[in-house]
Amino acid sequence: MKTQFRKLITRFITAVCAVVAVCFALNSEAVNILSNPGFDGPPAGLNNWSAHTTEGWSYAAHSDVSISSPDSCWQQGLYGNGGAPLNPYISYVYQKVSAAPGYTYSADAWFTQFVFGSTDGGDNGSCGLYGDNMNLYSTNISNGGYYEDGWVEVQFLSSSNTILADYKSGIINPALVHHLSAIGATTTNITATTTNAYLTWFDVPVTNQYNPNTIVVNGDPDPANTTGATLSPGPTNSIPSGVMTAPPGTVAVQFMLNLCQTSYSSGAPHWDNCTLNQLSGFQPATINNLTPNGGKLFNIASTNFTFNVSASVGTTVAANAIQVVANGVDVSSHLQFSGNNTNWNVTLPGLASNTLYAINITVNNSAGLQSSTSTRFDTFDANDFVVPAEDYNFNGGSFIQNPIPTNAVGPNTYFGQLGVDGIDFHLYGGGVAGGGQNLIPNYPNRNTNTAWQVPSDPSLPIYIAQSNASIYNVTIAYNNAGNWYMYTRNPYPTGGYYQVYARMSYGNGPNGGSETLQLVTSGAGSTNFATTNLGYFVINAAVPGWNDDWGTYFWVPLGSDASGLNPTVVQLPAGQQSLQLISGLGCNLSYFVFVPIPALGLPPVIKNFNPAILTPGQNVFVSTNAPLTFTVSSLISSVASNNIHCYINGVSVAATFTGNSSNWTVSVPLNAVANQPAVTFDISAVDNNGLSNGVAGTFDTFSQNNFMIEAGDFDFNNGQWIDNPLETALTTAATNSYFGYPGNNV
Repeated sequence: MKTQFRKLITRFITAVCAVVAVCFALNSEAVNILSNPGFDGPPAGLNNWSAHTTEGWSYAAHSDVSISSPDSCWQQGLYGNGGAPLNPYISYVYQKVSAAPGYTYSADAWFTQFVFGSTDGGDNGSCGLYGDNMNLYSTNISNGGYYEDGWVEVQFLSSSNTILADYKSGIINPALVHHLSAIGATTTNITATTTNAYLTWFDVPVTNQYNPNTIVVNGDPDPANTTGATLSPGPTNSIPSGVMTAPPGTVAVQFMLNLCQTSYSSGAPHWDNCTLNQLSGFQPATINNLTPNGGKLFNIASTNFTFNVSASVGTTVAANAIQVVANGVDVSSHLQFSGNNTNWNVTLPGLASNTLYAINITVNNSAGLQSSTSTRFDTFDANDFVVPAEDYNFNGGSFIQNPIPTNAVGPNTYFGQLGVDGIDFHLYGGGVAGGGQNLIPNYPNRNTNTAWQVPSDPSLPIYIAQSNASIYNVTIAYNNAGNWYMYTRNPYPTGGYYQVYARMSYGNGPNGGSETLQLVTSGAGSTNFATTNLGYFVINAAVPGWNDDWGTYFWVPLGSDASGLNPTVVQLPAGQQSLQLISGLGCNLSYFVFVPIPALGLPPVIKNFNPAILTPGQNVFVSTNAPLTFTVSSLISSVASNNIHCYINGVSVAATFTGNSSNWTVSVPLNAVANQPAVTFDISAVDNNGLSNGVAGTFDTFSQNNFMIEAGDFDFNNGQWIDNPLETALTTAATNSYFGYPGNNV
């Protein structure tokens, strides 16, 4: 019996060892497991990459210095939002790939940076840094000792995202750069001018292991220019760095390109040709050939979404291990398959026209490794009415109904046509007469408050049709709040309801960006005109799937309110009409388009909150003496009252309804949550077509009769104070007012 048991154990161990041997013998050559490692797309830029930052930071595709056509990753700093010199801020782009204990890897990336540039009327040295002869990652001596540095990093993560092991490249700082210069990695003028130069591209391998317990959140990893333990060299010359081994508990490996910055340090590092080479172990399945993939706009001809799943060597993928979520709904049961468990061609049929799709794909293979990807695309019609941002009025109200984009003056083009300030456009706080109206990107001095730049986004079909590389759509950038442009057409689309979408990006933090669209009701073509509001384009970084970076563009629907959560429709009058586009929070905008509403209509609209708990600054000191009211409406469908739900602090609250199924007014009592610091609300509605909408947030119900002390009412004259002080104007002193005492002029 014991002999039999030993034989079974021996066979089991032999089998396990054989599996392990197969697993680690699978990859005789290193395989780069990063998706889009050269930031080439499609679409160009950060496709398959994610960005981490709590403040706006521009990650954009940049072709001028790329070593692998067409793009590189261009990181722009926080421009003053990074904190004091002793409080740096770290941001990064990253990819996370499924892994397992014992798997081995190597990693590197290629780096360059502006080392000097022409002055632009603002910063000394353009995108380079102050204080160092090469204007590279350095100490900004002239501006308070601020600095930047950067590095490549690989982390091994547990199922709870705990960092189990941490590896970094050498830290790119002045010492490293001067060393590289000494051995030949000198600057090179790649633009054939004497005004812009970059450091020669050089490889940055991951070579050192750090203790994950010493990682400081938002802290520079190497302020004293010390390093962690050096990795052992790779087994072949094809592995540029040492070998990293995934420790016990590993479920994922994360590759990162980091920037550490303090306030006012500016710079534009570029990364390209990233590699995370897997040297041993099974690999996740590959998801590729996504169609549509976001690299093309106006995809009305696409009635199906298709992709391919290829299993890695030694693994299989079951059909039921492929999950697809479209616009938040799991549609895996609708998938159609051809092929087999090592190579599937997958189809999601029945795409609707005039619709936006956000697709997420997740695949689990037989080795327990997961891979995922996502894409966004539209099914708009190329014949939809498009208004490019640069095609605003000129000569005091003149316009062209169907312009042709050109790179030279012509009879049917906006190129070179100058607008009249106050009639055709206005740049709030100053600007250049004419607004730089042309199709060649114009970068005026910063006091002009606007610029035309090339977006990292697919071109419009009419621009592509010109078959001229120098003709492309542009975007309004440096678009200060209050800037506006006027767009006249005769006619705009009429005869029905339309959704209006703007193509926008934003990178200034969690508050998001906005543009207001208005219809001119009188006085068009003059400085004395009247308007009525049509809605708001709001790109909100808090909305899942909308990145906070200038380089990623989205279709943003016109909404009925400033929350950006309630799409609306427009029905313009017949004949010649003028629309005014007003910048709110300074986002980039390329064009807007009129799209017929989809057959199922639009989700219910939830708005008209009283008190205005969705508006920041008005969601404090909310009175509970009166109920919370709001409206729920549907343009085409109907909404039953029992399909409207309101939760306060997670508890369903009985509401009262007045109106009808196309336009309800809802009243919710608040008396049960009086004098609370953080009341949560969650409101949802589903219409008769199954379309849903929801809003959520928090407000407080503190009473203003509570005892409160304003920060500005601090003691004065060695300990004196005032009970129940009076509030006065900013320039007025009064009895029982803190105004006028030393330090209290607030």
